[in-house]
Amino acid sequence: MKNLLIINGEDYYERAKGQLNQTISDCIKDCANGTFNIVQTTISKGYQVSEEIEKLDGLT
Repeated sequence: MKNLLIINGEDYYERAKGQLNQTISDCIKDCANGTFNIVQTTISKGYQVSEEIEKLDGLT
């Protein structure tokens, strides 16, 4: 099975609340589920560089 890393770069602003990025990420995840091993990161929820490196290492 192929691997897929989804990075949701959403950011909240008063006029743009990041909903489009979230919707697109959710849609990609729903469409790829069952075909890909999916790993996802949402930037606005925080992240650790070491964890992201582990995610990338796990994809290879």
